[in-house]
Amino acid sequence: TELHRLNGDNWDHVELPSDIDTRSLDLVAIGSRIVLVDRVGIEFKAQIFDEESESWTPLADPLPIGMHTQLRSGRHAIHVLDWDEESGLARLRAWSPDGLYYIKSGLELPEDARYTVLASSEMLIGLTTVQHEQSKSDSVNLVELDLNSGKVVYTGAPIASSPVTAEEFRFLVGMMMLVMIGVLVVVILPDRTDAMLIPEGCVLADPGRRLIATMLDAVLVSTLVGWYFDVGAAEILTLSVIVRPDNAWAVIPATMISGVMISSINEWLIGATPGKILMGLRVVRAQDGQRMRPRLWSALVRNIIKWILPPVAALALIDPESLHRGDRASKTLVVSPRNDEVSSSGDEDHQT
Repeated sequence: TELHRLNGDNWDHVELPSDIDTRSLDLVAIGSRIVLVDRVGIEFKAQIFDEESESWTPLADPLPIGMHTQLRSGRHAIHVLDWDEESGLARLRAWSPDGLYYIKSGLELPEDARYTVLASSEMLIGLTTVQHEQSKSDSVNLVELDLNSGKVVYTGAPIASSPVTAEEFRFLVGMMMLVMIGVLVVVILPDRTDAMLIPEGCVLADPGRRLIATMLDAVLVSTLVGWYFDVGAAEILTLSVIVRPDNAWAVIPATMISGVMISSINEWLIGATPGKILMGLRVVRAQDGQRMRPRLWSALVRNIIKWILPPVAALALIDPESLHRGDRASKTLVVSPRNDEVSSSGDEDHQT
């Protein structure tokens, strides 16, 4: 009996231990390290190969041979699965250079299954074949076991799933349609800069402050919606919630709708969202004279474009007048008090 190890494109010969019976060997591994298991009497003895010294080191604690014992390679240990002869229940143990450790016992696992370890997910997978006499066909049953906790996480027939679920496909199609509508809005909607008048005592807000205010509003809305749906605000803001296996992706449209409603009501009632208040900004009607809060319909129009079509709203960062299509469509402006007005009002308060 000889042992060869693949090293790149070549097979390297590995000297076997001199004190091992080559007639009853099991070849397993701990990570990338080779382990030879020898059946000696009523127990297993194992030796692990050290690549640096090219020598074999015995594993501590020989393993008693149980009923239908199966050894499976793992990332950090050899996973030992065996069954009790009286109860028929299985137990799971981990055998490593540090010793033999129990993970869980009393497991209802089929003895005739073929087990393998998925090292990437630390799961033990077992497959059994069920023969059906009536249909004269075979079916496959699957069992999944968490190697860290010993918990059986799934039993039953394999579930065939596509890379994209039906809900995710509908969501992606909806987002693509919104982007197309946004492009049409940008291309078709005419510029009405000549009709946009700045109220007295105000100046247009600079893009940087508008961006920070928008980010603050997005964090606030994502936190509120995420708390309701038990989803982290960071998952919503980074859109990573879309790839979760559950239906948590629905929190994205919920966040958009909530952002539209919260922002529209705040701008209609007090003329600013929480983020704009913190940045000293206000939303006003684009008309000369007195500063007036936008109408409810105007606030809805600008926030629908802002929250449902963020790329369209982001054009305000490169617009010469710092206006996005939502501002133009609703004839509203995001402004801040003029510096000379602020300083003059401050002087009056000081004289008083």
